[in-house]
Amino acid sequence: MAFRPNCPQPSNCLIHCFSEAGRFVVNEKLFPIRFASNVAYVNVLRNGTVTSIPLVFFFARYLYEEKTKHERIAECVVTEAIIDLPHCYNNEHHRWILNSAAAIIGVRISEFLDRPIFAALSYSPFPPHVRNVLVFEFGSGGLCSSLLEVQRGNLGITVVASHRSYGCPLVELMGEEMEDKFGIEIKESGAELFSVNAACDLAKNALCSGQPRAVVNLSFLQGKYGVQISPQVFDLAQVTQLNLHWIGENITQCLLQVEEDPMNAVDEVILVGDSVGIPDVKRMLEFLFPWRQLRDELDPGTFIRELALDMAASCDDETMVVSADYIERFWSWL
Repeated sequence: MAFRPNCPQPSNCLIHCFSEAGRFVVNEKLFPIRFASNVAYVNVLRNGTVTSIPLVFFFARYLYEEKTKHERIAECVVTEAIIDLPHCYNNEHHRWILNSAAAIIGVRISEFLDRPIFAALSYSPFPPHVRNVLVFEFGSGGLCSSLLEVQRGNLGITVVASHRSYGCPLVELMGEEMEDKFGIEIKESGAELFSVNAACDLAKNALCSGQPRAVVNLSFLQGKYGVQISPQVFDLAQVTQLNLHWIGENITQCLLQVEEDPMNAVDEVILVGDSVGIPDVKRMLEFLFPWRQLRDELDPGTFIRELALDMAASCDDETMVVSADYIERFWSWL
């Protein structure tokens, strides 16, 4: 259903880096979570028909697919799971949903890994002067910045602030313009938001194919609202700066939770996920945090995955490893 970007280097493309996050938000509108008798339900498509299922069953379906894949490879029955979570997901509510979903398919979640902490551990031990570490990551479903406090002597690491952003900056910009100019709130309609997101993806594809400019054409809204909407033209530099500004705002919102002068609260920056391989992101972080060490020589995501696999191998029962990134991607491609 969703439009898939056609980029030759999707994992290293700043233009497309929030496309999947945009689809995530679209599907949240198309398939909103509703509550009945304190039970969360989500609408999903089944053979062209919208069906309402408990949210726990939705995640159970995903975990069952992961369980089936693991069992096919390991040739034995999975009874336990280790799941790594962004800090913003690692709360009692989300853990309860995942634990309940796992129980439905006969699996016990033995460990939840707090991803920013384990990402920082990939660079541990830290020098004595390093007390505050910013872990910056974005993956399939969103963008997350977490500020960690390193105890003296590297005796422990705790998350003191975290901020997560969802969506595509270009789609957000178009939504704001439609609301400011015409009073059209496209973000309230899943179908319209889907079409706007697809139009933005077409423009991003054009820019990545080498075209100097691309058009976001929202003329399909004219008939419904009776207004004249001119196509919006963007070049590569504009979309790049839009995405970098989105990243900078996310970091600032995280640091403002603990410091009045946020940029001076950081001694070291660690990149995780797709952000490791994008030069523009690295340059922006170097600009925001001059004279701070920027750690991107490793991919902490790989470290976390290998650590989780080692933990799984040491378990007495067959244990699968699941990343929250893949859960978010599952939601994005409903």
